[in-house]
Amino acid sequence: MNENWEMIEQDVVSFGKFIEGFDGSQLLERTANMFNKDQAGYGSINPSTGEARSDGFRNTGFIKVDPDTIYRMNPSLGMGAMYNKEYDYVAPINTPDNTVRTTLETMYVRVSVSGSQMDRTMFYKGSEHKPYEPYGFKPTAATSADSLTINRGKDHPLNPFGWSGSTSGTIHEVAKNAILDAQVYGALPNKVYRLAFVANGNERDGTPHYSITVQEQNVGGGGTRIVTNYIDHVGVKGSDGIDTIMQGNDDIMFKVVVDRKVISDSSSPTFLNLQNSANAIIKETNYNPF
Repeated sequence: MNENWEMIEQDVVSFGKFIEGFDGSQLLERTANMFNKDQAGYGSINPSTGEARSDGFRNTGFIKVDPDTIYRMNPSLGMGAMYNKEYDYVAPINTPDNTVRTTLETMYVRVSVSGSQMDRTMFYKGSEHKPYEPYGFKPTAATSADSLTINRGKDHPLNPFGWSGSTSGTIHEVAKNAILDAQVYGALPNKVYRLAFVANGNERDGTPHYSITVQEQNVGGGGTRIVTNYIDHVGVKGSDGIDTIMQGNDDIMFKVVVDRKVISDSSSPTFLNLQNSANAIIKETNYNPF
């Protein structure tokens, strides 16, 4: 008889609960683009020394790479340099091709970028051409919008909560039918997160927004702050029906799946204000590490 059976049985039960609640929608993956334009440096890179020049160009900043590996840069590979783990200069990047193979010592690269190409430059592993996608996260191919309709009309993924000391109440029907999934990636310990606002074409400065506002608060109350604000993000409407919103930064990311048609058909068609609904947070079971 296996003396560890009780432990094994508990693991099987836990795994069963995981499978029961898993619909393939909670998965994220990084985009292929390794160039984070928010961390770009100033000055082109001298391929002979690895130093940044004082000119009108930009550079990618240090990008961590694998040794002896091919990388490609679109729309063109500028001059640059390779560095070891101590950021010491190793070798030049100076080739007419759009690809480069790192040396066995290389751990980081920096590549020159034209200021006009910042918003369309990709640096990624491999030699094949790929269409542009921004640095960050995206839902995996396993995401199925149809499977999310199982949450329609339910509190989940929201959870009634006494936000800022107020009573929770009952979540409104519009919110129950419009919010189909909400995930937090990189949630801080002892914090809770409230989806406060979903923009559905609400205009700011004449521009329709399709983004979200999320607030953070201590579990016991207090410490309230806005983590990401729809005012600062225009967002992109991917669908008039079920749509996935990705918003955040390198520290914390939110993925919210909404049915925009439910919001459009409501009494407030351009926004869903969950601060005026019941006090509710994104369910704690939907807080994930990166």
